[in-house]
Amino acid sequence: MQVKDAMNPHVETVDASARLNAVAAKMSSLDVGILPVKESGKIVGAVTDRDIVVRALAHKLDINIATASDIMSPGCIGCYDDDDLCQAANIMEKNRIHRLLVVDHDEKPVGVISIGDISRSANEHFCYEVLEKLSKHIYG
Repeated sequence: MQVKDAMNPHVETVDASARLNAVAAKMSSLDVGILPVKESGKIVGAVTDRDIVVRALAHKLDINIATASDIMSPGCIGCYDDDDLCQAANIMEKNRIHRLLVVDHDEKPVGVISIGDISRSANEHFCYEVLEKLSKHIYG
């Protein structure tokens, strides 16, 4: 199965200069945990719900002043829409992450795939292997 068959095809972005309160509000309204960050029309990173908590709130940044670029993870780990689900799972495992930006071969964002998307789309044995590997890497 290919990534495009399992991904969420709705991907929203946020500007690097967006204030964190606006980023959090956008995540809440879209019910998502990640937003790719754009600057000058190009993806330059990603902000997750965890980034807002760990990098912003825990460090007492003012979410009315701090921006997406202040807390984003630079770059954006992703995969192609025609990659196999195994490839996406391996990227997640290698990078110890739960979500990937999905792009087409023109590097245009076309979706997001999460470990949950993979678990709902793949066979039970594959899901078990992926979850076991990710759990070992993330939770020790």
